[in-house]
Amino acid sequence: MYAEGLPPDVRLKALTVDGRLPFVFEASGSETHLTNGFDPDARARRVFAFPQPATLARVLRDAECDPDRATWQAKVRHLPELDTAPLRPAQITAIHGVERSLREQRFDRSLVQMATGAGKTYTAVTSSYRLFKHGGFTRVLFLVDPNNLADQTLAEFQNYRTPDDGRLWPRLSRRVRRDRASNPELEQTGQCASPVGFLRISQDGGR
Repeated sequence: MYAEGLPPDVRLKALTVDGRLPFVFEASGSETHLTNGFDPDARARRVFAFPQPATLARVLRDAECDPDRATWQAKVRHLPELDTAPLRPAQITAIHGVERSLREQRFDRSLVQMATGAGKTYTAVTSSYRLFKHGGFTRVLFLVDPNNLADQTLAEFQNYRTPDDGRLWPRLSRRVRRDRASNPELEQTGQCASPVGFLRISQDGGR
């Protein structure tokens, strides 16, 4: 395999993890998979876009600073204890469940079901903050339907006070962007295509 079979003169100069190149890409023509050697229990994961060089460089820098927490898959295994004081029991259960799912990586998605008025948005904001602050996440896409819920969600993010120092979300050097979009494919087929509001929350410089 090319990740291990490096010529001796190249091996001396190459950055390797356990004798392998840290980033291994495999493509079939229709799918592309990446094995990140810095992940705990590294395995091939499907990617939908080739990472930018700056993204891979950031992983290398993080690995140099803390080899055990170079990627978000590693960082989510070391999240601090959840501050449960402002949370309801159902919210605590939901956040713990999402974080456990991220740690175990047995599935590629999670579903949180909560009753109306149980605080789903605040749960999502709290979880997003923890993943930004401690989990190595750089962006969150928050979809809502119908579109008028985007204003409510945006206000929840902007009014959120962090549990560590009490700052408001807009002061966290993050960008919160509100957009509105329709689904043109559904419109062309005559199906119901209600507008979808979405928020992009990212670190400075994120897109």
